[in-house]
Amino acid sequence: MEEKPTRSLRALATAASMYDTFPGTIIPFQVCSCALGEASWIPKIYHWDGTYRTIFRLTRAEISACLALFESGACDIQPDALSRVMAMSTGDFLYIAECLLSDPTVEHSYIGIWCVIWRSLRGASWV
Repeated sequence: MEEKPTRSLRALATAASMYDTFPGTIIPFQVCSCALGEASWIPKIYHWDGTYRTIFRLTRAEISACLALFESGACDIQPDALSRVMAMSTGDFLYIAECLLSDPTVEHSYIGIWCVIWRSLRGASWV
């Protein structure tokens, strides 16, 4: 069984890996005060291979819960409550489920999330 400090480090590594795929984003510093090893978004059942190099594999709901915690610094939401979330907004960023940005006639099995920076749209005039 994995100990809490190890779970916390794996949770941070998982979030860092996720944030690496979002251009222009950084992990907010305020999340350092959270007990990451006890966060709701960490999968309850997972395979631990005894090494510290493995990150958690997350569902879209778990990714959404992770984003809510990291972007707010305090909102530890149960992933089940976010199972139908398709997009989230925080600051200048929109986090959008990849299936919304794809061909709707194609069945999607992936859980990808895209990050869109929308600061360039501010002040735009819409006719």
